[in-house]
Amino acid sequence: MFMPNEFCVKHHSRDASQCHGDGAQAGSRDLLSRRDFLTVLIAGSLLARNAFAQTPEDTRARFRRMSEEAERSGLAEPFKGITANGKVVEGLFPIKSTGVATAPVRHAAEKFLSSLTGEQRGKISFPIDDPEWRKWMNQHFYLRQGVSFGEMSETQRQAATGLLR
Repeated sequence: MFMPNEFCVKHHSRDASQCHGDGAQAGSRDLLSRRDFLTVLIAGSLLARNAFAQTPEDTRARFRRMSEEAERSGLAEPFKGITANGKVVEGLFPIKSTGVATAPVRHAAEKFLSSLTGEQRGKISFPIDDPEWRKWMNQHFYLRQGVSFGEMSETQRQAATGLLR
């Protein structure tokens, strides 16, 4: 897109002579610089976006509906496993000893669980066959399950981070 260096406000033209008829050049108060023009354009687009934007309540309600529909359709399909193309690769990750000690992981999990309140534990602990563990998705509209870092104390966040180490 061609962007003029100056823009005549009166006649919506790049031609400064149309603005004054005398060939006036840059510096006239009727001319906008490219920077001024872009500033006005960007500010106007942000204001227009906000003027037509949904309220936070509308957005939350829309996201809730989208999340519920995604969960319904996803949970309606039988679990096949985690795949890249929808086809299960048999024997890809056999259950076998790797020689890596699991005690540190178990200890970190126990430390994290013991740091949570009863209500928080109820939000993150489910039976192995519960469909809750299948609900995770990495889509911007999805309303997250469980307990967020924002809901945790500093001690709880440190214990959660310990699970990742």
